[in-house]
Amino acid sequence: MTATGYSPAVIAGALRTYALGGLGGVVFYALNLPAPFMLGSVLFCWVIGGLFKPISRRLDPAPELRKYALAAVAVVLGSYVSPGIIGEIPSWWPTLLLLAGLTLVMTWTSYAFLRYVRGYDRATAWFSAQPAGLSEVIAVSQAYTDKDHVVALIHLVRVSTVFILSPIVVWLTVDDFNGQAVPGGQVHIWETGLLTWVQWLALGTLGVLAARLLRLPMIWLLGPMLLSAIWGGFGLLPFDRPFEGVALLQVILGSSIGARMAQVSFRALGRHVPDAYIIALWMIGLASGSAFLLTLVSDQPFARTFFSVSAGGASELSLLAVAMGYEVAFVTMHHLFRMGFVLGLMPLGNPPKP
Repeated sequence: MTATGYSPAVIAGALRTYALGGLGGVVFYALNLPAPFMLGSVLFCWVIGGLFKPISRRLDPAPELRKYALAAVAVVLGSYVSPGIIGEIPSWWPTLLLLAGLTLVMTWTSYAFLRYVRGYDRATAWFSAQPAGLSEVIAVSQAYTDKDHVVALIHLVRVSTVFILSPIVVWLTVDDFNGQAVPGGQVHIWETGLLTWVQWLALGTLGVLAARLLRLPMIWLLGPMLLSAIWGGFGLLPFDRPFEGVALLQVILGSSIGARMAQVSFRALGRHVPDAYIIALWMIGLASGSAFLLTLVSDQPFARTFFSVSAGGASELSLLAVAMGYEVAFVTMHHLFRMGFVLGLMPLGNPPKP
Protein backbone atom coordinates (compact mmCIF):
# COMPACT_ATOMS: atom_id res chain seq x y z
CA MET A 1 0.00 0.00 0.00
CA THR A 2 1.23 3.48 -0.82
CA ALA A 3 1.64 6.10 1.85
CA THR A 4 -1.39 7.97 0.54
CA GLY A 5 -3.50 4.87 1.23
CA TYR A 6 -3.10 5.58 4.94
CA SER A 7 -3.31 9.38 4.79
CA PRO A 8 -5.89 11.09 7.04
CA ALA A 9 -7.63 12.60 3.99
CA VAL A 10 -8.10 9.20 2.35
CA ILE A 11 -9.29 7.57 5.56
CA ALA A 12 -11.71 10.44 6.21
CA GLY A 13 -13.09 10.17 2.67
CA ALA A 14 -13.51 6.41 3.07
CA LEU A 15 -15.31 6.83 6.40
CA ARG A 16 -17.70 9.38 4.87
CA THR A 17 -18.37 6.98 2.00
CA TYR A 18 -18.99 4.01 4.30
CA ALA A 19 -21.15 6.09 6.65
CA LEU A 20 -23.41 7.18 3.78
CA GLY A 21 -23.50 3.62 2.44
CA GLY A 22 -24.18 2.25 5.91
CA LEU A 23 -27.15 4.61 6.26
CA GLY A 24 -28.51 3.27 2.99
CA GLY A 25 -28.03 -0.29 4.22
CA VAL A 26 -29.93 0.38 7.44
CA VAL A 27 -32.78 2.05 5.54
CA PHE A 28 -33.04 -0.84 3.06
CA TYR A 29 -32.90 -3.35 5.91
CA ALA A 30 -35.75 -1.56 7.71
CA LEU A 31 -37.78 -1.67 4.47
CA ASN A 32 -37.15 -5.44 4.09
CA LEU A 33 -35.58 -4.97 0.65
CA PRO A 34 -33.30 -7.57 -0.98
CA ALA A 35 -29.57 -7.66 -0.09
CA PRO A 36 -30.16 -4.47 1.91
CA PHE A 37 -26.61 -3.65 2.97
CA MET A 38 -25.23 -4.12 -0.53
CA LEU A 39 -28.05 -2.46 -2.49
CA GLY A 40 -28.63 0.30 0.05
CA SER A 41 -24.97 1.28 0.19
CA VAL A 42 -24.63 1.30 -3.61
CA LEU A 43 -27.75 3.35 -4.26
CA PHE A 44 -27.27 5.89 -1.46
CA CYS A 45 -23.68 6.66 -2.49
CA TRP A 46 -24.52 6.66 -6.20
CA VAL A 47 -27.78 8.64 -6.17
CA ILE A 48 -26.96 11.12 -3.40
CA GLY A 49 -23.42 11.60 -4.68
CA GLY A 50 -24.68 11.99 -8.25
CA LEU A 51 -27.37 14.50 -7.31
CA PHE A 52 -25.18 16.58 -5.00
CA LYS A 53 -21.73 17.07 -6.51
CA PRO A 54 -20.26 18.67 -3.35
CA ILE A 55 -21.05 15.38 -1.62
CA SER A 56 -19.60 13.23 -4.42
CA ARG A 57 -16.35 15.19 -4.25
CA ARG A 58 -16.07 14.28 -0.57
CA LEU A 59 -16.63 10.59 -1.21
CA ASP A 60 -13.57 8.41 -1.73
CA PRO A 61 -13.89 4.67 -2.43
CA ALA A 62 -10.28 4.29 -1.17
CA PRO A 63 -9.30 1.30 -3.34
CA GLU A 64 -6.25 0.59 -1.18
CA LEU A 65 -8.43 0.18 1.92
CA ARG A 66 -11.06 -1.72 -0.08
CA LYS A 67 -8.54 -4.50 -0.78
CA TYR A 68 -8.65 -5.65 2.83
CA ALA A 69 -12.42 -5.91 2.73
CA LEU A 70 -12.18 -7.89 -0.50
CA ALA A 71 -9.71 -10.32 1.11
CA ALA A 72 -12.05 -10.76 4.08
CA VAL A 73 -14.97 -11.39 1.73
CA ALA A 74 -12.88 -13.92 -0.19
CA VAL A 75 -12.28 -15.91 3.00
CA VAL A 76 -16.04 -15.97 3.68
CA LEU A 77 -16.79 -17.13 0.12
CA GLY A 78 -14.23 -19.91 0.26
CA SER A 79 -15.45 -21.05 3.66
CA TYR A 80 -18.71 -22.28 2.13
CA VAL A 81 -16.83 -25.12 0.44
CA SER A 82 -17.14 -28.35 2.43
CA PRO A 83 -16.33 -32.03 1.86
CA GLY A 84 -19.99 -32.53 0.94
CA ILE A 85 -19.86 -29.74 -1.66
CA ILE A 86 -16.78 -31.29 -3.30
CA GLY A 87 -18.75 -34.49 -3.84
CA GLU A 88 -21.60 -32.58 -5.50
CA ILE A 89 -19.48 -30.84 -8.17
CA PRO A 90 -19.92 -33.56 -10.86
CA SER A 91 -23.70 -33.06 -10.64
CA TRP A 92 -23.35 -29.37 -11.54
CA TRP A 93 -22.69 -30.02 -15.24
CA PRO A 94 -26.08 -28.67 -16.45
CA THR A 95 -25.49 -25.18 -15.07
CA LEU A 96 -21.79 -25.19 -15.98
CA LEU A 97 -22.73 -26.11 -19.55
CA LEU A 98 -25.42 -23.42 -19.55
CA LEU A 99 -22.92 -20.90 -18.19
CA ALA A 100 -20.35 -21.66 -20.90
CA GLY A 101 -22.92 -21.35 -23.68
CA LEU A 102 -24.51 -18.27 -22.17
CA THR A 103 -21.11 -16.59 -21.80
CA LEU A 104 -20.44 -17.07 -25.51
CA VAL A 105 -23.89 -15.74 -26.48
CA MET A 106 -23.55 -12.69 -24.20
CA THR A 107 -20.07 -11.92 -25.53
CA TRP A 108 -20.73 -12.25 -29.24
CA THR A 109 -24.12 -10.53 -29.30
CA SER A 110 -22.81 -7.62 -27.21
CA TYR A 111 -19.73 -7.40 -29.45
CA ALA A 112 -21.89 -7.35 -32.59
CA PHE A 113 -24.02 -4.54 -31.13
CA LEU A 114 -21.05 -2.39 -30.15
CA ARG A 115 -19.00 -3.09 -33.27
CA TYR A 116 -21.56 -3.05 -36.06
CA VAL A 117 -24.46 -1.04 -34.65
CA ARG A 118 -22.63 1.52 -32.52
CA GLY A 119 -19.38 1.68 -34.51
CA TYR A 120 -16.82 0.97 -31.77
CA ASP A 121 -13.36 -0.13 -32.86
CA ARG A 122 -12.67 -3.86 -32.74
CA ALA A 123 -10.65 -4.05 -29.52
CA THR A 124 -12.84 -1.66 -27.53
CA ALA A 125 -16.00 -3.48 -28.60
CA TRP A 126 -14.52 -6.89 -27.78
CA PHE A 127 -13.32 -6.06 -24.27
CA SER A 128 -16.46 -4.07 -23.49
CA ALA A 129 -18.58 -7.11 -24.38
CA GLN A 130 -17.02 -9.53 -21.90
CA PRO A 131 -19.44 -10.71 -19.14
CA ALA A 132 -16.83 -10.69 -16.38
CA GLY A 133 -15.90 -8.52 -13.42
CA LEU A 134 -14.61 -4.97 -13.82
CA SER A 135 -11.09 -5.48 -12.46
CA GLU A 136 -10.16 -8.57 -14.46
CA VAL A 137 -11.39 -7.08 -17.77
CA ILE A 138 -9.57 -3.78 -17.23
CA ALA A 139 -6.39 -5.59 -16.22
CA VAL A 140 -6.31 -7.38 -19.59
CA SER A 141 -7.74 -4.65 -21.85
CA GLN A 142 -5.10 -2.06 -20.95
CA ALA A 143 -2.56 -4.01 -23.01
CA TYR A 144 -4.79 -4.03 -26.11
CA THR A 145 -6.62 -0.70 -26.40
CA ASP A 146 -6.00 2.97 -25.63
CA LYS A 147 -9.72 3.38 -24.88
CA ASP A 148 -9.62 1.40 -21.65
CA HIS A 149 -11.53 4.27 -19.98
CA VAL A 150 -14.49 3.46 -22.26
CA VAL A 151 -14.17 -0.24 -21.42
CA ALA A 152 -14.05 0.66 -17.71
CA LEU A 153 -17.18 2.82 -17.93
CA ILE A 154 -19.21 0.19 -19.79
CA HIS A 155 -18.23 -2.53 -17.32
CA LEU A 156 -18.78 -0.29 -14.32
CA VAL A 157 -22.32 0.45 -15.48
CA ARG A 158 -22.95 -3.21 -16.36
CA VAL A 159 -21.63 -4.67 -13.10
CA SER A 160 -23.50 -2.06 -11.05
CA THR A 161 -26.74 -2.58 -12.97
CA VAL A 162 -26.53 -6.38 -12.72
CA PHE A 163 -25.64 -6.02 -9.07
CA ILE A 164 -28.65 -3.80 -8.37
CA LEU A 165 -31.23 -5.65 -10.47
CA SER A 166 -30.24 -9.27 -9.75
CA PRO A 167 -31.57 -9.38 -6.17
CA ILE A 168 -34.68 -7.50 -7.29
CA VAL A 169 -35.35 -10.19 -9.92
CA VAL A 170 -35.07 -12.85 -7.19
CA TRP A 171 -37.16 -10.75 -4.81
CA LEU A 172 -39.96 -10.66 -7.39
CA THR A 173 -39.82 -14.37 -8.19
CA VAL A 174 -39.21 -16.07 -4.81
CA ASP A 175 -42.28 -16.54 -2.62
CA ASP A 176 -40.61 -16.95 0.79
CA PHE A 177 -38.26 -13.95 0.61
CA ASN A 178 -37.34 -12.31 3.93
CA GLY A 179 -34.67 -9.64 3.70
CA GLN A 180 -34.39 -9.27 7.47
CA ALA A 181 -33.65 -12.93 8.22
CA VAL A 182 -30.10 -14.00 9.05
CA PRO A 183 -28.96 -15.81 5.86
CA GLY A 184 -28.22 -19.50 6.05
CA GLY A 185 -24.71 -20.31 7.24
CA GLN A 186 -24.37 -17.11 9.27
CA VAL A 187 -24.69 -16.35 12.99
CA HIS A 188 -24.85 -13.15 14.99
CA ILE A 189 -21.51 -11.61 15.88
CA TRP A 190 -21.93 -12.37 19.59
CA GLU A 191 -22.26 -16.05 18.72
CA THR A 192 -19.00 -16.09 16.75
CA GLY A 193 -16.16 -18.05 18.31
CA LEU A 194 -12.63 -16.71 18.75
CA LEU A 195 -11.33 -19.42 16.43
CA THR A 196 -13.25 -17.86 13.54
CA TRP A 197 -11.48 -14.51 13.90
CA VAL A 198 -8.08 -16.23 14.05
CA GLN A 199 -8.84 -18.26 10.91
CA TRP A 200 -10.20 -15.18 9.13
CA LEU A 201 -6.99 -13.20 9.73
CA ALA A 202 -4.66 -16.12 8.97
CA LEU A 203 -6.41 -17.28 5.79
CA GLY A 204 -6.71 -13.74 4.45
CA THR A 205 -3.06 -12.86 5.09
CA LEU A 206 -1.56 -16.14 3.92
CA GLY A 207 -3.88 -16.25 0.90
CA VAL A 208 -2.72 -12.85 -0.35
CA LEU A 209 0.94 -13.74 0.23
CA ALA A 210 0.56 -17.09 -1.56
CA ALA A 211 -1.26 -15.49 -4.52
CA ARG A 212 1.48 -12.88 -4.84
CA LEU A 213 4.17 -15.58 -4.70
CA LEU A 214 2.37 -17.67 -7.34
CA ARG A 215 1.70 -14.58 -9.49
CA LEU A 216 -2.05 -15.20 -9.56
CA PRO A 217 -4.37 -12.51 -10.97
CA MET A 218 -6.63 -10.64 -8.53
CA ILE A 219 -4.50 -11.66 -5.53
CA TRP A 220 -6.82 -10.06 -2.96
CA LEU A 221 -9.73 -12.19 -4.15
CA LEU A 222 -8.36 -15.43 -5.56
CA GLY A 223 -5.62 -16.09 -2.99
CA PRO A 224 -7.74 -15.94 0.19
CA MET A 225 -10.73 -17.56 -1.55
CA LEU A 226 -8.79 -20.55 -2.83
CA LEU A 227 -6.94 -21.07 0.44
CA SER A 228 -10.19 -20.81 2.40
CA ALA A 229 -11.87 -23.23 -0.02
CA ILE A 230 -9.06 -25.77 0.41
CA TRP A 231 -9.26 -25.33 4.19
CA GLY A 232 -13.03 -25.79 4.13
CA GLY A 233 -12.87 -28.62 1.61
CA PHE A 234 -10.87 -30.69 4.05
CA GLY A 235 -13.30 -29.80 6.84
CA LEU A 236 -10.45 -28.94 9.19
CA LEU A 237 -12.05 -26.45 11.56
CA PRO A 238 -15.50 -24.89 11.99
CA PHE A 239 -15.91 -21.35 10.67
CA ASP A 240 -18.72 -19.12 11.94
CA ARG A 241 -19.76 -16.32 9.58
CA PRO A 242 -20.85 -13.30 11.64
CA PHE A 243 -23.92 -11.67 10.11
CA GLU A 244 -22.98 -8.18 11.28
CA GLY A 245 -19.37 -8.58 10.08
CA VAL A 246 -20.51 -9.73 6.65
CA ALA A 247 -22.98 -6.80 6.55
CA LEU A 248 -20.11 -4.39 7.23
CA LEU A 249 -18.10 -5.90 4.37
CA GLN A 250 -21.12 -5.52 2.10
CA VAL A 251 -21.36 -1.84 3.05
CA ILE A 252 -17.66 -1.27 2.31
CA LEU A 253 -17.77 -2.93 -1.10
CA GLY A 254 -21.20 -1.58 -2.01
CA SER A 255 -20.23 1.96 -1.00
CA SER A 256 -17.10 1.68 -3.14
CA ILE A 257 -19.18 0.77 -6.19
CA GLY A 258 -21.68 3.56 -5.53
CA ALA A 259 -18.98 6.16 -4.95
CA ARG A 260 -17.26 5.21 -8.21
CA MET A 261 -20.58 5.51 -10.04
CA ALA A 262 -21.10 8.98 -8.55
CA GLN A 263 -17.73 10.08 -9.97
CA VAL A 264 -18.59 9.10 -13.56
CA SER A 265 -18.92 12.16 -15.81
CA PHE A 266 -21.98 11.38 -17.90
CA ARG A 267 -21.48 14.56 -19.90
CA ALA A 268 -17.94 13.67 -20.93
CA LEU A 269 -18.75 10.02 -21.67
CA GLY A 270 -22.47 10.43 -22.29
CA ARG A 271 -22.65 8.60 -25.60
CA HIS A 272 -21.30 5.40 -24.03
CA VAL A 273 -23.71 5.25 -21.06
CA PRO A 274 -26.83 4.17 -23.05
CA ASP A 275 -24.76 1.45 -24.71
CA ALA A 276 -23.65 0.21 -21.31
CA TYR A 277 -27.22 0.03 -20.02
CA ILE A 278 -28.42 -1.77 -23.16
CA ILE A 279 -25.71 -4.41 -22.69
CA ALA A 280 -26.44 -4.74 -18.97
CA LEU A 281 -30.19 -5.20 -19.47
CA TRP A 282 -29.60 -7.60 -22.37
CA MET A 283 -27.32 -9.77 -20.23
CA ILE A 284 -29.77 -9.74 -17.32
CA GLY A 285 -32.57 -10.76 -19.67
CA LEU A 286 -30.50 -13.63 -21.10
CA ALA A 287 -29.53 -14.83 -17.61
CA SER A 288 -33.06 -14.70 -16.18
CA GLY A 289 -34.60 -16.33 -19.27
CA SER A 290 -32.02 -19.11 -19.32
CA ALA A 291 -32.39 -19.74 -15.57
CA PHE A 292 -36.17 -19.94 -15.97
CA LEU A 293 -35.92 -22.41 -18.85
CA LEU A 294 -33.53 -24.59 -16.84
CA THR A 295 -36.03 -24.72 -13.98
CA LEU A 296 -38.64 -26.04 -16.41
CA VAL A 297 -36.52 -29.00 -17.53
CA SER A 298 -34.74 -29.79 -14.25
CA ASP A 299 -35.12 -29.48 -10.50
CA GLN A 300 -32.68 -26.55 -10.32
CA PRO A 301 -34.05 -23.67 -8.18
CA PHE A 302 -34.43 -20.43 -10.14
CA ALA A 303 -32.63 -18.18 -7.63
CA ARG A 304 -29.55 -20.39 -7.38
CA THR A 305 -29.27 -20.78 -11.16
CA PHE A 306 -29.88 -17.10 -11.84
CA PHE A 307 -27.17 -15.93 -9.43
CA SER A 308 -24.79 -18.50 -10.93
CA VAL A 309 -25.19 -17.35 -14.54
CA SER A 310 -25.90 -13.62 -14.05
CA ALA A 311 -23.24 -11.45 -15.69
CA GLY A 312 -21.74 -9.59 -12.76
CA GLY A 313 -18.34 -9.81 -11.12
CA ALA A 314 -17.38 -12.94 -9.18
CA SER A 315 -17.05 -11.15 -5.84
CA GLU A 316 -20.22 -9.05 -6.27
CA LEU A 317 -22.54 -11.91 -7.29
CA SER A 318 -21.04 -14.31 -4.76
CA LEU A 319 -21.50 -11.77 -1.99
CA LEU A 320 -25.10 -11.26 -3.07
CA ALA A 321 -25.56 -15.00 -2.68
CA VAL A 322 -24.14 -14.67 0.85
CA ALA A 323 -26.48 -11.77 1.60
CA MET A 324 -29.54 -13.67 0.40
CA GLY A 325 -28.53 -17.09 1.66
CA TYR A 326 -28.39 -18.94 -1.68
CA GLU A 327 -25.87 -21.83 -1.83
CA VAL A 328 -22.78 -19.66 -1.85
CA ALA A 329 -20.26 -22.39 -2.79
CA PHE A 330 -22.34 -23.31 -5.85
CA VAL A 331 -22.62 -19.69 -7.01
CA THR A 332 -18.99 -18.81 -6.27
CA MET A 333 -17.51 -21.80 -8.08
CA HIS A 334 -19.65 -21.09 -11.15
CA HIS A 335 -18.36 -17.52 -11.29
CA LEU A 336 -14.77 -18.71 -10.89
CA PHE A 337 -15.43 -21.05 -13.82
CA ARG A 338 -16.77 -18.10 -15.86
CA MET A 339 -13.77 -15.99 -14.86
CA GLY A 340 -11.34 -18.60 -16.17
CA PHE A 341 -13.44 -19.10 -19.31
CA VAL A 342 -13.55 -15.38 -20.09
CA LEU A 343 -9.89 -14.72 -19.26
CA GLY A 344 -8.95 -17.48 -21.69
CA LEU A 345 -11.07 -15.98 -24.49
CA MET A 346 -10.48 -12.27 -23.94
CA PRO A 347 -7.27 -11.82 -25.99
CA LEU A 348 -8.86 -13.75 -28.89
CA GLY A 349 -7.41 -12.31 -32.11
CA ASN A 350 -6.54 -8.93 -30.57
CA PRO A 351 -2.87 -7.92 -30.94
CA PRO A 352 -1.38 -6.06 -27.95
CA LYS A 353 -0.65 -2.37 -28.28
CA PRO A 354 2.88 -1.67 -29.61
